[in-house]
Amino acid sequence: MKKIITRLNGFIFALALICALLTVVCKLSFAGIAEKAQESKLQSVKIAQLSSGKPHIKPFNAGLMHFDTRKYNISPQTQAELKILVKEINQFEYDEIIVEGHTDFEGSGSGNIELSKNRAKAVYGELLKLGVPPAKIKYYGSSSYKPKAENYTTQGKAANRRVEIFVK
Repeated sequence: MKKIITRLNGFIFALALICALLTVVCKLSFAGIAEKAQESKLQSVKIAQLSSGKPHIKPFNAGLMHFDTRKYNISPQTQAELKILVKEINQFEYDEIIVEGHTDFEGSGSGNIELSKNRAKAVYGELLKLGVPPAKIKYYGSSSYKPKAENYTTQGKAANRRVEIFVK
């Protein structure tokens, strides 16, 4: 009986180790896929513009930037994504960039309005640092009024703590 328990413990340990390794591999793969998706989205905008012969960019959603609970600081990953975005869109004419901040349902209504504005303003500030003219950027907060996912799970809440950028 002891041998069986010892083997089972060894098996459980090996399974846990395999799960941990798979988690790391999946996270690394997902990060690479997300980066490629962002690049391909920008390339498709570029190709659409070059093939149409128009010097003006087509409107598109430049993507999402996610935030921690009750936070509005810009992560290094978001800074890198914004740098790529600005480099790409500066190759074209565009009318405006709209930065829209969002929150999950946690917190008070007035607190979420302020937090969503602060998230949008943080991205706005980064865009200014990267050379986007202030006259071409608008930002505002939508609080928790436009969720992308349900607000009753950890993943859903995380998906809703975001800033969306629209280029027109």
